[in-house]
Amino acid sequence: MNKEKQFEIAAAAVEELEKQHHDFMAIFEALEEPMLNGAEFQIVDGELEVTCLGKFLKANHRLIAVDGYLDCLEYPFIAKEQCEDVHVWSMFLKGRRLYRDSETKDLIWDTSDRYTPRLVAADLASKLLASRIFSPK
Repeated sequence: MNKEKQFEIAAAAVEELEKQHHDFMAIFEALEEPMLNGAEFQIVDGELEVTCLGKFLKANHRLIAVDGYLDCLEYPFIAKEQCEDVHVWSMFLKGRRLYRDSETKDLIWDTSDRYTPRLVAADLASKLLASRIFSPK
């Protein structure tokens, strides 16, 4: 495949993935109550921020390529602990479905369902409790 065609495919994929991101963020913006299962969600500058179990985390989206083609979006949840960024957990959005793993095999939920934020909150809380943030010093 020539570079020009590869660029066209990549540009179309970026456009589609950014639309999926926008639609996914709309689910969180539409929450009647931002507090779910111990997590409070908000969208700031088009990105997901959450306070969970008293800890503030950001999940800026990033494009993921597989075999040289843009494939899905990653949402890495990052917390600050003693001035250091700590990766707590990542979720992956592909084809409007949300997954727990980068191989997109462990499905969380179909994002067309408004129940998705509750499941994200539960998974995030579980990963946060298992992280070094709450481990003994």
